[in-house]
Amino acid sequence: MALPAVRLDVVVALAFAAVAPAPRDTVVLKGGKRIENVVVSRQDDQFVVVNPWNSRFAGMSFEIPEKNRIPREKVEQVIVSDPPLVEFRRAASRPKLVAADHLALAKRCAELGLKDEQLREARRCLALDPQCAEALPLAGGRTAWEQFAKGNPDVDPKLRELERAYVAAATPEERAAKLKEMKELGSTRPLCWLERARRSAAFQKGRREKVRLTMRSAEAPGATYCIFVPKSYDPLEPCGLVVGLHGGGPGGFDSTIVTGSGEEAMPFYSDVAEECGLIVVCPTALAPGWSASKNEPLVDAVVDEMLALYNVDENRIYLTGHSMGGGGTWYWGPHRPELWAAFAPCAGWGGPVTKGLPVYIYHGSDDAVVPPGDDRAAARVLVADKKKPDFVYTEVDQIGHGFPDWVRHDLFQFFLGRWKERGRKHAVEPDSSFLRKPSKEEIRCFGDPAASAAGSENESRLADLVARLEKGGGGGEEAAKELAGSRDAATVKAVARVLHSKKPSGDARALAARTLGELALPECVKPLAAAAEDDDFRVVDAVTEALGRTRSKEAVEPLSRAARRMGALFDGSIRGGQMIFTEYQVRLESFGLLCAAYAALGDAGAALPLIESELVARVFTPKSPYRIETDERFDEIPGAARLKLVKRLRAALETLADPRGRALLQSIRAAWPAEAALARECDAGLSKLGGA
Repeated sequence: MALPAVRLDVVVALAFAAVAPAPRDTVVLKGGKRIENVVVSRQDDQFVVVNPWNSRFAGMSFEIPEKNRIPREKVEQVIVSDPPLVEFRRAASRPKLVAADHLALAKRCAELGLKDEQLREARRCLALDPQCAEALPLAGGRTAWEQFAKGNPDVDPKLRELERAYVAAATPEERAAKLKEMKELGSTRPLCWLERARRSAAFQKGRREKVRLTMRSAEAPGATYCIFVPKSYDPLEPCGLVVGLHGGGPGGFDSTIVTGSGEEAMPFYSDVAEECGLIVVCPTALAPGWSASKNEPLVDAVVDEMLALYNVDENRIYLTGHSMGGGGTWYWGPHRPELWAAFAPCAGWGGPVTKGLPVYIYHGSDDAVVPPGDDRAAARVLVADKKKPDFVYTEVDQIGHGFPDWVRHDLFQFFLGRWKERGRKHAVEPDSSFLRKPSKEEIRCFGDPAASAAGSENESRLADLVARLEKGGGGGEEAAKELAGSRDAATVKAVARVLHSKKPSGDARALAARTLGELALPECVKPLAAAAEDDDFRVVDAVTEALGRTRSKEAVEPLSRAARRMGALFDGSIRGGQMIFTEYQVRLESFGLLCAAYAALGDAGAALPLIESELVARVFTPKSPYRIETDERFDEIPGAARLKLVKRLRAALETLADPRGRALLQSIRAAWPAEAALARECDAGLSKLGGA
């Protein structure tokens, strides 16, 4: 993959190995005058525009002086060229480069005077094609190359082959044999690196949603993230990582409910991440506002989990976010300057502190949701800084609060050209997170990657599983699955203690309730009943679902208490005659679980009065009407939430097979005549229950 040609004859005083990238475009005027070290954002038949904000967006109009709009007839030539180091890094960051690509890069670096980068690319070429004669002189000659390659698994083809065999090995004995061969060839690779790579290879590529946070889950209870792993990811090769912070805000009067999620943010990033070969992780905030104290341990823990589970190049970790996520990026960028190689706040607020980090800022000029004032002010400070910070400010007209494709792709290109600078010498090689010393938290959550290849399978004791359950998160979820297979009284008592304790988080107690539901033993009803009116609605939901799973007559009474608790929570979500959509959706999901639980217990006499008083009378036939407040940034449709609940209610009524259920469906149909899909669902249920 060859770099774009650079006209060296018109660039003055190029500092090829400079760490801080600087503008490199040149405008040659008729008559010979040159305007150098600038950024050109527009060149057409009318004008050549020199953009003072370092943006290449042709349509940008924000505070561009008239003198920067040069009539085309006055211009002889425009030479567009980014700094050599930026262009090299972009090209070198691309996924799945072959030997010919590395050779082309090595030759180009030789032309530009990037000696360290030349050596790196020549060596990578030889690692893929040991017979490439053109690469040898660029790598310092055969002797230097052979000395460098001996025992170095990054470039020794035989060692790379053995590492792949180790990762693919099915048994501890096979892994031990491959490890022995590697040691005999002088490999310097530590065991923890190989074991982490083997663990990482087992994770699916593409998108995974609502992944429970495992590391430090007790500090961020209930935390989840959405992750995208590109097809090009290879656990034997360090890969760049982007942390994306979602937009949104408060999801209701319950401060634990947040509008927006990692799943809703991921579509902004996954397509361009696939093109660029980057992993993206989008955590879901635990409280509105990314600077909220509840989110403080979340971002740190998510990054640590990525570094443990994936081969992340610690020189290429980036941060971005849109809207509330843009505000969070302005907070978390300077808040963790030692972590990021660059950050990109989009349509957010904050700044202008950057702690010396490269920053890409984007905003819509007509953004009515988050006006561009803060980002404009930050850009003005940066452009006036005599230290010439590495920044871009792109402002787009007539886009509102949107996030256009051009900007998404441009900011990723900005990221690819920036690697983490540590000290005075700039980064040349990747810094694999798999080389980190295993932390106590990683060992607790995922096992010790530095242990022997044979490993240990002796971690199934009840006390250990319960301890993991108490911490919640992904580790607690795995423990819950194993505990659910131990159908004995001791397990029930141990899990019940977690459910009733005040020390574990709501996330852990909800997992305990679900575990009791999975056990589905008669003795599970009593401990579940004690938590039917818990303060945390997530625990009440889990208890409700679990009581249904027991299919016990004794579960009817505590389920009635859970139903009344859900009704009270619904009432508390209405303030001033309105309810925020996210909280409305959450409460209707709870009622859906209630319907399913009553259907499982099969007691129509107990179920129908509670369904009518707690669910139908509140959601569908309220005495005092209320309004559902929606956010136009998200796909928030109250009718869709109601339809989903009616489907679950209809299924429950048909299972209970009591003709009295017809009255409930009739009242719902009469109250919502304008919602055709809901009416059809009610009609189908009425037909099943013996009515026309």
